[in-house]
Amino acid sequence: MARVLIKESVADFPAAEVNLEKIRTFLRDRLLETPLGRKEITGLLLAVEEAVTNIIRHGYLYGPGEIRLRVAHDRNQAMISLFDSGRSFDWPKKSSSDYNKLVETSRKGGLGIVLIEKVCDSVEYRRTASGQNELLLGKSFKKKSAGGRGLSLRWRWAAAGMALSTALAAAFFFIAGLQSEQTIRERVFADWTTLARTAASASANLIINRATDVEFDELAVNLAADNRSVDHLVITDHAGSILADTKYPEMVHTPLSSPAGVDQQRFDSPQAITLNDAPAYYLVSPVRVDRNILGYVYLTADPAIITAELNVARTDLALYATGGMIVLWLLSILLSGWLVRPFKKLSGSIARMGGGSEDAVAERGGDEIRNIVEAFDSAAQKIQNAERTHFSKELARREWETAEQLQKALILTEPPKIPGFEIGTLHQSAKFVGGDWYDIFALDEHTFIVCVADVSGKGVPGALVMATVRTAVRLLADKHRQPDELLSAVHTFVAKNMSSGMFVTMFLALVDSNAGNVSFASAGHTPMLFYRRGEKQVFEINPRGWPLGMQLPDGASFEKRLEAGNLPLEPGDVFVLYTDGVSEARNTDKEFFGAERLQTLVADEHRQSASAIAGLIEREVGAFAGDAPASDDIAVVVVKRTMAVSNESQSSESDDITITPRSKAVVAWDDDQTDVSTRRLLEVIASNPEFDLPQIRLEIGREEYGAVDLDENAIRRTLFRLRLDDRQSRFDFAAWAAQHEKST
Repeated sequence: MARVLIKESVADFPAAEVNLEKIRTFLRDRLLETPLGRKEITGLLLAVEEAVTNIIRHGYLYGPGEIRLRVAHDRNQAMISLFDSGRSFDWPKKSSSDYNKLVETSRKGGLGIVLIEKVCDSVEYRRTASGQNELLLGKSFKKKSAGGRGLSLRWRWAAAGMALSTALAAAFFFIAGLQSEQTIRERVFADWTTLARTAASASANLIINRATDVEFDELAVNLAADNRSVDHLVITDHAGSILADTKYPEMVHTPLSSPAGVDQQRFDSPQAITLNDAPAYYLVSPVRVDRNILGYVYLTADPAIITAELNVARTDLALYATGGMIVLWLLSILLSGWLVRPFKKLSGSIARMGGGSEDAVAERGGDEIRNIVEAFDSAAQKIQNAERTHFSKELARREWETAEQLQKALILTEPPKIPGFEIGTLHQSAKFVGGDWYDIFALDEHTFIVCVADVSGKGVPGALVMATVRTAVRLLADKHRQPDELLSAVHTFVAKNMSSGMFVTMFLALVDSNAGNVSFASAGHTPMLFYRRGEKQVFEINPRGWPLGMQLPDGASFEKRLEAGNLPLEPGDVFVLYTDGVSEARNTDKEFFGAERLQTLVADEHRQSASAIAGLIEREVGAFAGDAPASDDIAVVVVKRTMAVSNESQSSESDDITITPRSKAVVAWDDDQTDVSTRRLLEVIASNPEFDLPQIRLEIGREEYGAVDLDENAIRRTLFRLRLDDRQSRFDFAAWAAQHEKST
C-alpha cells in the first residue's frame, strides 16, 4: 500500500558549519507540526546536527557543496532525508557488540553513529539513482497500547463521572470526619468540665461547713461514678492537702503530687498528658466562694471514650459515603449513555455520507446533525485559513528576527574608551523591533561624536533605514566637522532613499577634549540634559531642528531650520542623550515617566560613573513601569567629563597667565575683538561677582553699561563659554580684574 504523506518540505543549504543553526531552525519548525513530543524532537535535532557535521567535515573535505534536507510525515512516522554529493560513507551494520567497541575505543565518528541509531527508529544510508548519498532517518509516532481503540466515548465519560463521584465521596468522608471529631471532642470536654465544676461547687459547701472525711469521699465517689471516662477525681484544700481521692483514699490529708507538665493555673480546660505511658487528660477546677479560692478539684480522664465515639461516627460516614458513591456511579453510567446517543447518530450519518448516501442526514434529529455536518465544511475552510495565517506569522516572525539581528549588529556592545571621559550606554528593545539606536565613534585623537536617533518605522524597513543613517553619519563626519553641517549632509544623503512617511530624529554632539567643549545640533529629537557641576543644576538643551528625511514645506530649507550650540565641559559635567522611550515610558496607571524625573535622577546621581548613571536610569524606568508592557525602545548615552585633557599652554602677553578652562574670561577681557555685550557682561561680573542671573540681567541693562538687552538664557550661555558659570569662578575673575587694574 502506497504511503500517503500529510506534508513534505525541502530546503537546500550550503555545506558549512555556519548554517547549522539555520538547518536546526528549519527542521525544528517542521517537526513541531508533527505529533512528536519535545524530547523526541530534541533527539532528532541532535542526530541531524551530528549527521550534517559529518557530511561537512568528511563528505565535502576537499571542496564546497550543498546539503538538501527533506522532512515529511504521514500518520505513522516522521521521515528526514539528508542528500549530499560528497564522498560516500561506509555505514556499519547494526551490532550491539560493535557499538560497545566504538564506545570503549571512542572511535572518531563512531559515537555519532550510536547517537543517530539510538535516537531514530530506522536508519538507512544508500546511494540514489542520481548518484547522491542519502541518509534516511525515521521516527515513529507513539501509539496507544495494545487494545486498539481503547474505551469508547460513553465509557470514558462514565469513567470520568465515576472518578468525580469517588473524589466527592472521599471529600465528604474526610470533611465530615473532621467535623465529627471536633464535635465529639468538644462534647466530651464539656462533660468533664461540667463534672469538675459540679464537684467544686459541692466541695465549697463542705469546706465551709468543715465536713468530715467521709462526706468528702462520698461526694467524690458519687460524682466520678456518673462518668465512666473519669479515672481519678481528687479534692484538695487551698494548701493542696487531699480531702478526697477516689483512687487512693489512703492519701487523704497528704500533699497532692500533680503529673509533670501540668499548668496549675489553667482552670476548667482539659490538658493532654502522658500518665503511666498512656495518653490521658487532666483538668483543674478551683473551689471558689465569691472571689476566694478554698481548694481545688483535680480530674483525670481516659481519652478512649473519644476514640470509641469517633470510630462509630466514621463507620456511619463510610457507609453513607459508599452508598452515595455507588448511586453516583450508576447515574454516571446512565447519563453517559444518554449524552453519547446524539454523537452515535452523528457518527452513523457521517459514515453514510462517506459512503455516498445523499440522504445521510435525513433521520430523526436530522436538523441538528445537518447543522453539525455543515459545520464540518466551515471548519475545513477555517483550518485552511489558519494554515495560511500560520505561514504569514512565520514569515513575519522571521522578518522580525532579521530586523532584530540587524539592530543588534548596529548597536555598540561596548562604548569606546575616551581619555578624560566616561561613557555609559543603555539600549532596550520593546516587544517589536523599533528604530532607537545610538553610535559613538572618534574623528581623531581628541574629537569624538555621540549621536542618539529614533527611526519612525519598525521591523526590517526601520532597521534598514537605521543602517543607512548610521553609515551616512560615519562616512560624512570627517568632511563636515560641525554638527549642523553634518546633519544637513546626512539629510541630503538619506532623503532620496527613504520611503514616504518615514523619518529619523537625531541629537548629534561633537566633543572636543582639547578645547573642553561640546558642540551639538538636533534633528527634531528629544532635548539633551546637561548637568553643570558648578551650577549644581540640570539644563534642558533643545536646539531647533527638523527630522531627517521628512518632507519640508514648500520653500523651506533644512539648513535654516537647524540651530547649533556649543557648551564648555568642566570636570564633573555630565550630558545625557536619550530617546522618547524613556520620558514616555508608562506605568499601569497610564502615567508617563516624564523628563522631570530623568532630570532629577541625573542631578541626584551626578557623582556616579557614567555607566552607573545609565544603569540607574534603566532601573528607575523599569521600577516605574512595573508590569506595564514596554511600548517603545529605549536608547540612552551618558557622557561625563572626569578630568581635563592636557593641552598646549598659551600665554597672555601682558600677564603671562597660563590658559586654563577657567581663564577664558581673562582672554576675552584682554581681547580687543571681544563683542560689546560680552565685555559689558565681564564688567558687571568684575564689579558684582555675587550677583545671580536675574541681578546680572538688571545690572547690564542700566545706562552705565550701555543698556545692553540680554535674556537670562543668553547670559547663561555666555557664562558657560567664559567658564564663569559658578560663583567661585566669578569671584576669582573679579579678584584677578581688580589686581589687573592696579597693575595697569
